[in-house]
Amino acid sequence: MGDMGANPGPGKRYARKFGRFMVAYQGAARLDGVEAARLAGYKSPAKAFAQLRRTRRAELEEAELAFRERLTMDWPEVAEGIAAVARAEKHKDRLKALELLARIHGKLDPKLSIQFDRRTLETHIADVIAQLGQQVATDPQLAVGPALPKALPEPADSSGDS
Repeated sequence: MGDMGANPGPGKRYARKFGRFMVAYQGAARLDGVEAARLAGYKSPAKAFAQLRRTRRAELEEAELAFRERLTMDWPEVAEGIAAVARAEKHKDRLKALELLARIHGKLDPKLSIQFDRRTLETHIADVIAQLGQQVATDPQLAVGPALPKALPEPADSSGDS
């Protein structure tokens, strides 16, 4: 049996270095061939990668496909990840995740524009206050805090006339 620590022949040393290159190529170098060659210990990383592209093209393409496959997520995985962030009570991106889920489910239109007329809004608020006042008048236990005003004060004139 050969000693693993013995000086390997040039072919075995090349195979080990190529193995380190492939690990780095799919790992820390993230498909950057020159960086992977540098991490694997090649003396001239750019030249080594150019040589490997010519001689080991099929292996590099297979490694790239495997790397990209590991990076992709199918739709259920994506939805589960976003939902997990949205459910996390103290996650800094919780609001963004909730917004994204709302957009995915069509509940939030990015072009949504809310327009209202000030007088219509004031009338609606006055109606709601009047309804609340009637409810409190019929059931005094509903009253919380100071009494509701009978009518809203008129808005200040913003025309600039004094």
